[in-house]
Amino acid sequence: FRPRCFGGGLVQMVVDLLTGKSMLWTKVIDPCVGGGVRCCYAHRRTCGCLGELVVALLLPSFAAWPLAFPLLFARGLPMGEAAVWWGVAVAFVLFLLFHAVRLGKTYWADRPA
Repeated sequence: FRPRCFGGGLVQMVVDLLTGKSMLWTKVIDPCVGGGVRCCYAHRRTCGCLGELVVALLLPSFAAWPLAFPLLFARGLPMGEAAVWWGVAVAFVLFLLFHAVRLGKTYWADRPA
């Protein structure tokens, strides 16, 4: 039994989670969202550019879904508390937007990397 030290392993896990290299991204999110992007790429010229239209909805909705939380839970709250809800949601949207661009670049090709 050799437990990891507190510093190195935990820091690497957090960095991997933020950069898209953790198991959550590589085994769950990348195959699901990336598979959708790949399918849109395959059908980008069928039915009047249906694939491009779907990916134009898929990736922004993947990135923007956290904005629903302030809309649902920040109603009627004082301005300071509502600003915190919106601030956290916008930070999470920016994080997911980074990953949406990463997924779009990776899977919008003949062979994903």
